[in-house]
Amino acid sequence: QEDPERVQVYLLCLVGFSILWAWFFHMAVFVTTISGAVSQWYFHRNDPENSSVAAAGVDSSMWSFSRPVMLSLGRSLRFHVGSLALGSFILAAIKLPRLILDYIDHQLSKDAGNSTTASGILLKVNRCCLCCFERCLRLCTNYAYINIAVTG
Repeated sequence: QEDPERVQVYLLCLVGFSILWAWFFHMAVFVTTISGAVSQWYFHRNDPENSSVAAAGVDSSMWSFSRPVMLSLGRSLRFHVGSLALGSFILAAIKLPRLILDYIDHQLSKDAGNSTTASGILLKVNRCCLCCFERCLRLCTNYAYINIAVTG
């Protein structure tokens, strides 16, 4: 028999993780879509054979500002959704422990002597390491999303 408060904490962490994953997935789709649209425009802007695909040529019969973006969004959601989901899952898995440590630090900061104790220092070191690791991973995943959009 599980304790209801313990189950509530687990469910709260699950909901928080789901929200983080959805947020990072949204950002991954955004970065990949914009990168794909810009690369499509850049590499095919003067190509008369693909002007209708790139929608960047004046002679295109279907010229529209949103056409490269919609084509890139379709490509991202059709071919690259697994890569985007994996990258956003990894970012969410790193962000959740950092948020938990931030919450613990906030709760312990109400105690005036926390910053000088060994546990307070250890908590701040762990937060700093997780923050650096998260920023490096975010940079790597953003470059990976751009590479997926340009080469995919």
